[in-house]
Amino acid sequence: MCVLLCLEGASQHHVSAQLCMAQSTVSKCLVRHRVGGVESLLVDQRCDNGNRKVDETFRKGLRRIQLKSPEDFGWQRTTWTRELLAKQMANDGFPKISVATMGRTLSATSLANCAAVIHGLGASISSSTTTSFTTARSLAES
Repeated sequence: MCVLLCLEGASQHHVSAQLCMAQSTVSKCLVRHRVGGVESLLVDQRCDNGNRKVDETFRKGLRRIQLKSPEDFGWQRTTWTRELLAKQMANDGFPKISVATMGRTLSATSLANCAAVIHGLGASISSSTTTSFTTARSLAES
């Protein structure tokens, strides 16, 4: 789509804004089209990235860490940041990931985040609410 818009006369800047994509992506698509034609745009080039770093084992490890405080791991903070979670996961033997990848992982597992917060609040809320939170935590851990 971005190549078509550019071929119709739109600027790379306009196309990137219109399609909500990075201008560098538009530029790369245009180069691929010039070099290899339409067929080159149909090839998924992500296959060269190797194995995925964030798999179910990674997500389970992340949920386990989130249920604790950074202080439990020796960090001098009371709350987790994306950067700190990525560092702790690497310290625990998981693959190193970028802060942006950690952010996407956290967004994708928002129910697990909810369970981590609930775990810390469980003692100060009513028993009926605790039951609901326990159910949410069970779902997040499954």
